[in-house]
Amino acid sequence: AAAAAAAASAEQSLRLHNTASMQLRELQAKHQEELTRAHSPIAIKAAQQQQKGRISTLSPSPASQPISHGAIPSHGGANVRMTPSGGPALPPGHHRNQHDPVAVLTQKYPILWQGILALKNDSTLVRMHYIRGNRELAKLALPVIGGGQPLRIAQRMRLEPSQLEGVSKRMQVDDEFCLLVALPFGRDPVELSSQTGLLENIFINYLSQKQAAGIINIPAQSNSQSAFVLHIFPPCDFTQSHIAGTAPDMLQTISDASYLVVVIATMI
Repeated sequence: AAAAAAAASAEQSLRLHNTASMQLRELQAKHQEELTRAHSPIAIKAAQQQQKGRISTLSPSPASQPISHGAIPSHGGANVRMTPSGGPALPPGHHRNQHDPVAVLTQKYPILWQGILALKNDSTLVRMHYIRGNRELAKLALPVIGGGQPLRIAQRMRLEPSQLEGVSKRMQVDDEFCLLVALPFGRDPVELSSQTGLLENIFINYLSQKQAAGIINIPAQSNSQSAFVLHIFPPCDFTQSHIAGTAPDMLQTISDASYLVVVIATMI
């Protein structure tokens, strides 16, 4: 009986340990997600816009009316209840991330890949946000996330009208291309600053000075799979026109940021 009780106690302790470990991993994953989300160009831009909104909201208005304690007038004239902490109470069924620019943009333009982008002896960490086209091409063409295999730019394509026209023709059929925006990625503010500098000073400046797009050829993995070509563009009129037509809110968010535009297409 004593042995059975000891075994039961050990089994219960093991279950509690496994449960605690699982909860710890979930908390760590949530913390890492919040940390990386907080230190991205999209988050920084959104925070700046939110701060401007707060300043505008707090600015006095000649038509302002006395506000009763516990409520503030909305634009429609109805009172909005306040929480004890001083913030507006949310109506039933409402979630804060509906007005969170970072969450909205990330949901609208999801991250399809993150990893290492390399050029000669230099490399930087990037995250690629989906903008338009066939997202399955990104899954087939890009390395496995976390595998450590970099995307290495090995060739260049001149930004000449004839070359750009060829890329535009490939982008006329949504199933045959995938348009992405690559932004620097850092796990903390220091790393983000470092990766932003690398992306700007090495990749963007190099391609801009050469008036070229980087080219990465991805060979077919099997006879049944197509080969792919990745075009890595610096910010230019060609890329801005394509993003503006599909994702003007994303273009506005990254207008002051360091970014590259990636077009994945099947090889003819």
